[in-house]
Amino acid sequence: MFGSIDAIGDLAQTGFWDSLLLFLKAFWSSLYNSFNSSTILLLVFAAGFSLAIGSIEQGLKHGWHDCVGILLAVFLLLFFSSVLGFCKKKAEEKKRLKIKNNFKVTVKRHEELQEISVFDVKEGEIIHLKKGDRVLADGLLIKGNNLILDEAINSHIDPRRNPFLLSGSVVEYGEGEMLAVSIDRDTAFWKGLLDVIVYPSQETLFQSRINKPYEFFEKFSLGLYLMVLLVVLTRLLCEKHEHGNYYNDKPETKGKLTVAFIGNAFQRMSFVFGKYRVSSVATVVFTMVVGIQHGMPLAITFSLSFWREKMRRSHKVNCQNLSACGTLGLVSVICIDVAAELSFCDVEVDEFYVGEEKINPGMEFHLDVHQGFEAASRVLRIDPKTTFLSEYLLDFWKNSGLKINNEPDLDQMFDIIDHKFLSSEESMGVLVNKTRGGDTVSNLIHEHFYGDASTILNMCSNYYDIGGRVHDIENRNDVLQTKIKEMEEKGLRPIAFACKQKNDQTGFEGELKLLGYMGLKISHEKIQHALKDLQNIGIRIILTSKDNVSVIIKMAGDLGTRCDPNNRQTEGDQRLREILMKNNEREKNELMKSITFMGKATSDDKLVLVKELKAKGETVAFIGGLTSGDVPTLIEADIGIIQENRSTKECKLVSDLRYEDVTSLNHTLKYGRSNYLNIKKFYQLQLTALISGLLITLICTMVSGKSPITSFHLTWVTLITCLLGGLMMVMELNDEEVQNVVGGSDRNQALITRDIVKKIVIHVLCQASVFLIIEYLGHKIVPQMKEDVRDTMIFNTYILCQIANLLGAISVGLVTNRAAVFQVAVQILWVLIFVVGVLAVQVVVIELHGTIVNGVKLSALQWIICFLFALALGWASYIFLHFAIH
Repeated sequence: MFGSIDAIGDLAQTGFWDSLLLFLKAFWSSLYNSFNSSTILLLVFAAGFSLAIGSIEQGLKHGWHDCVGILLAVFLLLFFSSVLGFCKKKAEEKKRLKIKNNFKVTVKRHEELQEISVFDVKEGEIIHLKKGDRVLADGLLIKGNNLILDEAINSHIDPRRNPFLLSGSVVEYGEGEMLAVSIDRDTAFWKGLLDVIVYPSQETLFQSRINKPYEFFEKFSLGLYLMVLLVVLTRLLCEKHEHGNYYNDKPETKGKLTVAFIGNAFQRMSFVFGKYRVSSVATVVFTMVVGIQHGMPLAITFSLSFWREKMRRSHKVNCQNLSACGTLGLVSVICIDVAAELSFCDVEVDEFYVGEEKINPGMEFHLDVHQGFEAASRVLRIDPKTTFLSEYLLDFWKNSGLKINNEPDLDQMFDIIDHKFLSSEESMGVLVNKTRGGDTVSNLIHEHFYGDASTILNMCSNYYDIGGRVHDIENRNDVLQTKIKEMEEKGLRPIAFACKQKNDQTGFEGELKLLGYMGLKISHEKIQHALKDLQNIGIRIILTSKDNVSVIIKMAGDLGTRCDPNNRQTEGDQRLREILMKNNEREKNELMKSITFMGKATSDDKLVLVKELKAKGETVAFIGGLTSGDVPTLIEADIGIIQENRSTKECKLVSDLRYEDVTSLNHTLKYGRSNYLNIKKFYQLQLTALISGLLITLICTMVSGKSPITSFHLTWVTLITCLLGGLMMVMELNDEEVQNVVGGSDRNQALITRDIVKKIVIHVLCQASVFLIIEYLGHKIVPQMKEDVRDTMIFNTYILCQIANLLGAISVGLVTNRAAVFQVAVQILWVLIFVVGVLAVQVVVIELHGTIVNGVKLSALQWIICFLFALALGWASYIFLHFAIH
C-alpha cells in the first residue's frame, strides 16, 4: 500500500509527457490483464483461423468477414473490461493521492513543530493534537489539560487518569501531545479505515453471488466459440471443388453423415449482408455480449437504485453503496453493540422541577436560570454519549417556556476548558468559558455538572428557584430527595443539572448550585418491537457490550429479546479466544450456533466473533459505531450498520448502511430479501429466454439452413426481458415469501441453485420442443399456411411466451393465491402500461415494418392464436414443472 502511495506522489510531480506515458502504460496494463481470459484467447485464435481459411477459399477481399465478426465481439469484451478497469484504477489512485495530500499531522522534531504526511509518522515521535485532528497511532497522552474524542465510550482522555489513545479517533475539544507507541496495520485505523479508502473495490458477498452466474454465461459462450473453431477445423478437413462447391464427400463416416454435410450445415449458419456473407454464429456472439453481459447488469443496477431510494424516502435509511441493498436480503445474524442502551430507546421528560416547583408549559424563567440551562444543553451536545438526549430535552424545554437557542452559533458561545475526571457513570462535570465572537467575555469560569439526580444533589450546597433566587439546600435537602425518590417509584430515571461560577480552573471544591432536575420516562417498546420483528423473520440476534454478561442479560430483558435456556453466553477477553484457539471444532460450532450474549467485549472480541460467524457459513450484519475501534468489525461484517446520531466519523465513513429509527431495520431487511429473490427470478427468466432462443436457432440452421428466430430476434427478446424484468425486480413480495432467511446458513450458496437449473432446463425443453415441432411439422398440420407466415407466428409466439412468463413471475409472490393473477395485474397499473407498450411496439414491428424482423403481416385470427398459444405454453410449462419437481 505504501509503495502505491509513493508512486502516486511521483505521479503528481511528473510533467505532461511523463503523465501521458504513465497513462498509456496503465491502460495497456489493463488491456493485458483482459487478454488473460481464456475466452478471449480462444476467440482470437478462432478469428485467426477464420481469416486464414477465408483468404484461401475466397481471397482476402471476400474472406475476412467471419474474422471481423468475431473480432468485433472480442473488441467489445476487451474495450469495456479494459476501460472500466482502467477508470476504476485511476479513481483509486486519485483517492490515494487525496489521502496523501489531505491527511497531515503536526509532530515535534528537534523541539520544533512540523506538519508532515500521516504516512511519514514514526513510532516514538511526539504528535501534537488539537481540535479536529485524527489520532493516527495507538499511544499515550503525555501533555495537555484534557482531550475529548468523538468516542461514545471512553471519550475523555487525561494524562494522569486515562492517558490511553487509540488510532482512528478524532479530537472534538482540547489539545495536547501524545507519544506514538504503535503505528502498524493491526491498529483500528490502519487495519480498517485506510483499507476501505484505498481499496474500496473489494467484492462483497452480494457482488460475488451476482457475478457467479457470469461464469456460467462465459462457459455457455465458450461452447459457441468452440463451435466456431469446429467450423474452421471442418473447412481444413474439406477440399474445395473445382466447380465452386466448397466441400467434397470424403472422408465418409460409416453412416450416412459425411463431413460435407457437417460443413454445409455450418455454412448455412450465415446470412448475406449486402454482397458480403457474415457468420450468424459471430452475430450470436455479438448478441450475447451486448445483451447478456451489459443489458442484465444495467437492469439489476436500476433495480438496486430503486430500492436504495425507497429505503431512504420511506424509512430514512441511507445505503452507502448499491450492493448493500442486496446484501441486506442475505443477512442471517445481526450482532448489536448495546453499550449505549439509552440511544436505542425513546426518552420522554415526564416531570421537570426547578427548586421545589414543578414546571408546567408557559412558565417564565429568570435570565440566570435560562442561561444555565442553555449552557447545560451545550454540554450535552458535545458529549457523544448524551447527544441524542439533548434533542429530547430541547424539545421539552421549548414546550415548557425555556426557549433554548439551538442554532449552530451556540457552539461558539462556550469554550470547553476541561471535563472533570472525578466524573463517573453517574455524573459528568465540565468547565466552560463563556465567549462572544471568539473573545472571552469575562474571567469567570462556568462549572457545569449533569447526571444522576441523587449524586448531583449531594454535590450541591444551593439551588435556584424559577425566579432566579438562590437558596440554601441544607434545610430542603430531604424535600428534594423525596421528590427524586417519587420519580424513581414511578419508574422514571431522574437526572439533574448543576452549575457554579469561579475565577480560576482550580480543582473541584463542591458547593454547586442546583439548576433543576427531571424524571425521564424510558420506553423500550420501539426496540422491543424491532428486535421481535427481526426474530420473526428468521434473524438471529447476538448482543455484545463492554459490560458483564449479567448486565447484558438484564438489558436483553428490557429490550425484549428471547433468552433460550439452551443458548450460551460468553465473555470477551480471554474466554472467547480460549475457545476459538482450541482445535475442538465441535465446541466452536456449538458456541457459534448458540451464542446469544457476549460481555466484556473489546473491539478485537467483536471482530473475532464476526469472523467466526462468517466462517461457520452465516451472513453477518454488525450494528455498532460507538467507538472508532468498531471500524475493523464494520468492515469485516457482510454489512456494517450504524445509527446516524450515535457513531464516530470513521464509522460513518466505512459503514454500509445508516439508519435513524431502529424500527426501520425490519422493513429494509424485507426490501433486501424482495430484491434478492426478484433478481433470482430475473436470472431464471432471462436464461430461459436466451437459451431456448439460441437452441432453436442453432438446431434450425444446422438442419434446414435457416431459422424462424434470428440474432435480431434474440436482441429484441433481451431488450424486452431486461425492461419488464427490471420492473419485476422492484416489486415488493408478500410476507410469506420473505419470511425465511435466504439461503439459510450457507453463505456460499450460488444465486442459480439446482432447483432454478431444473426449472430452466424444463422451460427450455418445453419451448424448444414445441417450436421445433411447429417448424418442421406445421406444414402437415396446416398445409395451406405459408412458410413465412408460420415463421412469423413462431417468432411472435416466442416473444409473447416470454412476456407471459414474466407476468407469471411478477404475480407469484405478490399474492398467496395464484388464481388472483389478474387481480394483481389490475392493481399494478404501471406494470400493465409497460406491457401494453411492449405489445404495441411488437404489433408495429410486425404489421408495419415486418421486413425488419424478416416477417410478414398477420391477420387478427393469427394474432389471437399466437396469444392463446403463448398462454397455453406458459401454463403447460408450469404444470409440467410442478409434476417434475414434486
